[in-house]
Amino acid sequence: MTFNAAIPQAGDLISQSQAQILTNFSQSNTAFGVDHTAFDVVSNQGFHKQVTLIAPVAASATGAKGILHSVNGAGVTFNGVPLPFFSNNLADYPLIADLLNTSGTNFSFTLGNMVFKLGTATFSAANPNKTATVTYGTAFPTAVVGVYCQGYVTGNNSIQLTGAPTTAGFSVSLTFGNGTTPTFSYLAIGY
Repeated sequence: MTFNAAIPQAGDLISQSQAQILTNFSQSNTAFGVDHTAFDVVSNQGFHKQVTLIAPVAASATGAKGILHSVNGAGVTFNGVPLPFFSNNLADYPLIADLLNTSGTNFSFTLGNMVFKLGTATFSAANPNKTATVTYGTAFPTAVVGVYCQGYVTGNNSIQLTGAPTTAGFSVSLTFGNGTTPTFSYLAIGY
């Protein structure tokens, strides 16, 4: 069954070309149904399911197509709304930040190839120098660009990294502690 644009001919009787016209309708419905809800499906009729982009003029050896779609294979959503993704022969990329709770108060999101991790942690009760170690729920794939911390402590306090951050986490110390176990927030950037 192939779509035939020459059907019906001007001199055709409907009784003669009905089967060919029905074949054309069927083929149109099938082709339309690739990226849209098909004509014969009443719910969401005419809405896009995805947008398939043809291979560029200088196509790769695989001739892969790019596809815009609303849910990746895991069905990731943000506040119940599907995230838009772009897929090609390399991977499936979210077009907006995908905020994932990786563990406890640790969160992670990706923009392009950059990965951002944020969260809160609490210093130990040891005085005068309090320490804290943060282990990310999921390590950075390649490297860490920087870690930034902000404490919720009044007075003359200083939060400092104790050593270079790694793809798995970092350690900090709080000097001039006031006897409490203060909480701090962090933002780590990497790729």
